[in-house]
Amino acid sequence: NYLDMGTIEAEAAMFGQPIPIRLASVIIGCRFVGQPHFMSTSIDLISAIMKYLRQIGLGNKYIEFFGSSLNYLTIADRSSIAHLCIEQGALLAYFPLDDLCLKHYSRT
Repeated sequence: NYLDMGTIEAEAAMFGQPIPIRLASVIIGCRFVGQPHFMSTSIDLISAIMKYLRQIGLGNKYIEFFGSSLNYLTIADRSSIAHLCIEQGALLAYFPLDDLCLKHYSRT
């Protein structure tokens, strides 16, 4: 996992013990603009995003997604993208908290 800690370390952190956190050497901002083609699927979008991110390399980096077109991505799309970034070596991949996230959290 990202923090590289087990149960004992997590319990110690809950009781105020310090925990080491790996910091990224680089933070990459990935801005979403425009509208997807009406024939494109979620898989097309995810594949295109991951292809771009693999070209710049994800190892030891934080990835922040932002932009006016995030509303075209579902919660499942965002989750898939973040998970794939971690699998490719990113330390962290995150999306901003927006109305779509809040609606999802209120239903779960």
